[in-house]
Amino acid sequence: MSWEVALYIALPLFFIIGNIMMVKHSAKMKMPSLKDHMPDKKKEPDSAPSADKANNKKTPPEQD
Repeated sequence: MSWEVALYIALPLFFIIGNIMMVKHSAKMKMPSLKDHMPDKKKEPDSAPSADKANNKKTPPEQD
């Protein structure tokens, strides 16, 4: 029964220690600037091919 108690104490303890180590590691990382990811308002969005062009495929003539 004592190994169960040790397990109940060890698992949350390791979980907390692991999270603290992860936070310390991620604090050293440099986050990208939001300005780099914002699209310019001056630029027009890339135009996707229109539906007319996509649906206007040439089909072979039907044979009677």
